[in-house]
Amino acid sequence: MKKTVFILIALIAATIIKVDAQYVQDRVTGERLSVKRFDGIRGTPYFEEDFAEGDIFLTDGTVFEDAMLRYNAYEDEIEYSHDGRLYALKNELVSEFHLRYNRGGGVTDTIIFRKGYKGESLDSQTFYIVHYEGDITLLERFTQRFQEDMVPGYGQASAEKRFTPTSRLFFKEEDKSVKQVNNRRTSVLNALTESSFFGRLTNEKRRELRQHIRDENLDMSKPSDIAILLEYYDENF
Repeated sequence: MKKTVFILIALIAATIIKVDAQYVQDRVTGERLSVKRFDGIRGTPYFEEDFAEGDIFLTDGTVFEDAMLRYNAYEDEIEYSHDGRLYALKNELVSEFHLRYNRGGGVTDTIIFRKGYKGESLDSQTFYIVHYEGDITLLERFTQRFQEDMVPGYGQASAEKRFTPTSRLFFKEEDKSVKQVNNRRTSVLNALTESSFFGRLTNEKRRELRQHIRDENLDMSKPSDIAILLEYYDENF
């Protein structure tokens, strides 16, 4: 049964207590969970800087709706806001969460993050964006990478700190192969047609996929367009 976010706050408050403006503490283990500030660093550690309305799915099957959430992609950590205060949520409590962004014009973009995926190059305790689920699941591991470079200046070099977004894409068959792909047409088609991976398509089918990419003007640098190709793949092969 779905409950309101207010029940979520009560549940979390029973497990963690607020220590100060930057930390919460697990009451059972005493482990300190960081809610850090990143002043003086270019970019953002978050998937998106602003909080978004979303839903949280706990590992016990409970679902909480309409929480104000954001995802710290640098630390792979969920944060939520309540009554002007910022809290961190232990990943062990969460199996999945959704973020809903209002893109304007009545368009709402829902991003699904889920963990529990196993296979080569995948970490079952890490959250992945789920772009498509079918015969092949399209996953994205989105991170914000911290960089510190020395920049020449007057008299001496200075350190420039910044976050840089990075992502890796994976094709996964249920309980079978995992293939990391680049967001380029050749990489996507190779993963779908090479015998070392799925091995289910002939060169003729490969040409058909290429034609569909052209007909639909799909951009393989966009996970959303790769998802469209995978849907066509499922329907036709």
